[in-house]
Amino acid sequence: MRRYWIALALGMLAGCDGIGGKAAPPVPDPSIAVSFNDGIETTNAANFGFDAPAWQYKALPLSQFFAQGGDRRVYWGDYQRRFVMAGIHCFDADCGMGVDIAMTPGVDPFTQGWQSYRWGSDRVVDQPSVGLAQNICMVADREGGIWANTVTNMQLGQGANPWFFAQAGFGGYAAHSRDGDRPFSYVLSRNANSNSIFIQRFDASLAQQQIKIGTGGYTISLIREGGDLLGDESGEPVPGSATNAVTDAFVAAGGHHLLAAVSVQIGGDDCVRVFDFYDVGAGTFAPTLQGHADFCDPGGDTWAGALGQTLTGEVYVLMGCSGPSRPVSMCLGHWTGPQARTQLVSVVQQGTAFGTVASRHRLGDFTTLATWYRDPTKLLAAGQIAKTTPTQWFTWIDLIP
Repeated sequence: MRRYWIALALGMLAGCDGIGGKAAPPVPDPSIAVSFNDGIETTNAANFGFDAPAWQYKALPLSQFFAQGGDRRVYWGDYQRRFVMAGIHCFDADCGMGVDIAMTPGVDPFTQGWQSYRWGSDRVVDQPSVGLAQNICMVADREGGIWANTVTNMQLGQGANPWFFAQAGFGGYAAHSRDGDRPFSYVLSRNANSNSIFIQRFDASLAQQQIKIGTGGYTISLIREGGDLLGDESGEPVPGSATNAVTDAFVAAGGHHLLAAVSVQIGGDDCVRVFDFYDVGAGTFAPTLQGHADFCDPGGDTWAGALGQTLTGEVYVLMGCSGPSRPVSMCLGHWTGPQARTQLVSVVQQGTAFGTVASRHRLGDFTTLATWYRDPTKLLAAGQIAKTTPTQWFTWIDLIP
């Protein structure tokens, strides 16, 4: 869990598409998941449930289990008909040791209760991510761990003893998908020189296959905002970049294309690059890199790319963006396949205030996209933006595109 230079303000933020946004509690990193009727927003410090049709917030019964800790992410598995939430354990003297993970026994996250577990309690973890594939729930973290259990075990209260696997590389990330109906789970990690990506594939029996694919090098520098260069207190330029980690991994519908977002510098601008690995779902596991597309804001920087897919099949890339003339904002790109040229992004929520050297704006650990089941052309997006004064930032949540 990384802490960033920021001061906080609470309040409400109007959204661009009528849904609206909610200001974040301390240490935000918003993650969003929605079913047809219900939704969950989770942050490093709090969890919120909401009614998807009316966008009305209501209490979520996870306050004790997730009372502390951070890097929380929440997911909806449409195939599994379950919500899953994971984060860093920080409830006792072993803060930072192990993953807290919880799953609903059914579709209702408010009244049916959650089955909760602590995995890997003897090891330090960072930024756990979750992948759902039919009856398998898989968790990977930046420190090298992979845990897996069956959805059946977890929903019945029998998920306390997961299987454990070592990552092939560094900075691991569990791939997610729109539907959760694929027969394979995937974990991506980088090699020591940050010019290749390992893909580990697990089937329903958790038998594993592995491949290393060269990608060319990728890394970025400090993020620009106004006249400042933003980074965190440990000197990391932007989430994931110190380890050149994958910031999101997504299995597109059909199970053939595995997309991975990373950060790369192009002509002085920091950009989000999306790799396309094909065919990861083939019987013989021998995927190849089909190419990539770069998503840039010319003269500015983009980072922390997240991937999502609408019910109509369109894939979008959400990311943070800022620059010499742009406060921390949210930008959007449209994935149309590997391209030889750079893809320009559009600003979907503009920040309105620059940070200062004494009170820097926040670079979030991640952005989030979730399928919006009430409109087949939309996704629900979540991230952080700079707002109102140099010492305030807000969580932005709204429908896109």
